[in-house]
Amino acid sequence: MAGTVGGLFFAVFGLGMLAAGPVLLLRRLRVREGAARAEGTVLASDWDRPAGSGGAGSTYRLTVRYAIPDGREFTFSEGGRPDADVGGRVTVFYDPAAPEKGRVGYSVRQIWWRALALSGGGLFFTWLGTQFIGS
Repeated sequence: MAGTVGGLFFAVFGLGMLAAGPVLLLRRLRVREGAARAEGTVLASDWDRPAGSGGAGSTYRLTVRYAIPDGREFTFSEGGRPDADVGGRVTVFYDPAAPEKGRVGYSVRQIWWRALALSGGGLFFTWLGTQFIGS
């Protein structure tokens, strides 16, 4: 019985990860589609720990400033990012109709690798769950 419950947990968790990979891929590629690009400067990189997490799932919150071709400058903060050097350069994607809404961009290779890793992990956990259920 315990193996079945554990197996179901792993299988459901794995299926969630498996489904999240393509969703992540499409969301990240959609950000790039139709977006303008600008070179941004990292103003701050702060440790971003979710409340009540005890440090689990911690990432960095980047504060980035960028300028668009007409000379206007914008600043935004974005959590869930890997660390970056203050003063470092990053690519910013923004909607030309709403240039104040910038996002730090991932390369296409990073997008694909993250989606594949997430889906691959999901496939592993789903397989592991089926092994527990079947035993």
